[in-house]
Amino acid sequence: MRDTRLGRRLRIVALSGRGRECPCCRSSWRRFAEFNGRRDSLCPRCGSLERHRALAIYLRAAELPREADEVLHFAPEPSIRRVLARSPGGYVSSDLEPGLAAVTADIAALPFEDGRFGLVVCSHVLEHVTDDRAALSELRRVCAPGGVVLVMVPRDDGLEHTDEDPSVTDPEERRRRFLQEDHVRLYGRDLEGRLAAAGFTVDRTVPSLEQGPDPARRHGLQSEDEIFDCRPA
Repeated sequence: MRDTRLGRRLRIVALSGRGRECPCCRSSWRRFAEFNGRRDSLCPRCGSLERHRALAIYLRAAELPREADEVLHFAPEPSIRRVLARSPGGYVSSDLEPGLAAVTADIAALPFEDGRFGLVVCSHVLEHVTDDRAALSELRRVCAPGGVVLVMVPRDDGLEHTDEDPSVTDPEERRRRFLQEDHVRLYGRDLEGRLAAAGFTVDRTVPSLEQGPDPARRHGLQSEDEIFDCRPA
């Protein structure tokens, strides 16, 4: 533990500066740390990655959560949890694995009442879920009238249809087709149709493009990080 803490302190000192800014924890850096082979990607203070910072920027621009919104946050990443947990309407985290969130639940069979949450955040979860249509139906059910569900997933815009095959269980084949061994699909251009079929009107935003090249570089954003703003139709 001592080595880990020392290594973290040394990394913070080495990366200190003003060229990068994390919108999750408001810290500034000369550059972000390397993560998983990607240079300039990890915030040394809060651990945010590109997609977390894109989401934090979108939340701020969209003025979410609103004052009365109770927030439901799936698979709560610490860097985003610190942004959402301040909601005056309340904050609930949920995960399938025990001990990782306040409520242990299957996203395809949620224990919450209809129309409870004003803001639901589901980032990089649906690609792990066997029955994503059931999960989307549940997101629609627990979203309040006038509420918002924010969805982020890995997506290949070159795919006309989502690539999914429940018979694929080999980890190497899953990595090849779905990017990770614990993914069960890679979404294609039909994602918005799936969201609409669940009862949402959908608006797609790419924060890196909305910000422009200089702010996107400063916040360490990627063009593949899209946010789908889904509202009950």
